[in-house]
Amino acid sequence: NKYIMELIEFQLQDQIALLTTGGDYFDLHSNFDFTNLEYDIINKSVIFSWKKSIGSWAKEEKVSNIHMKFQEVSFFSIHQKHLLKNTNNDLNLSFIGYLHPEDSEITNGCLSTNCEHKNFHIILGFESGMSIRIFAKEVILFCE
Repeated sequence: NKYIMELIEFQLQDQIALLTTGGDYFDLHSNFDFTNLEYDIINKSVIFSWKKSIGSWAKEEKVSNIHMKFQEVSFFSIHQKHLLKNTNNDLNLSFIGYLHPEDSEITNGCLSTNCEHKNFHIILGFESGMSIRIFAKEVILFCE
């Protein structure tokens, strides 16, 4: 079915984190800093990248870098407030979760991530007020 998005060996957790099938919990809000968004229009892929925060609170994290690769992207939208906040943590993730595809006007929140919504968009909200909505055939997690 082309309207299903598969998260490969991980799930969204607690509106701020990724939980792998191996039990690793990566807090993208507190312990990782967003570093890059790569959009390959020809191959219909988007990669989001985070690096481990240098803060002492993140020293227990097992990995230094996390990449979420969305493959066969069919929806990709960036919503930016007219005037973004200017703080030291503008690119910190505020939330990650699901939204129904018809809820296009919602840019500042998401549904609970404690259950998977395979036909819903994923939304990532950042402390700056920017949000990104995406839908793809599959999402693969790469950690290093």
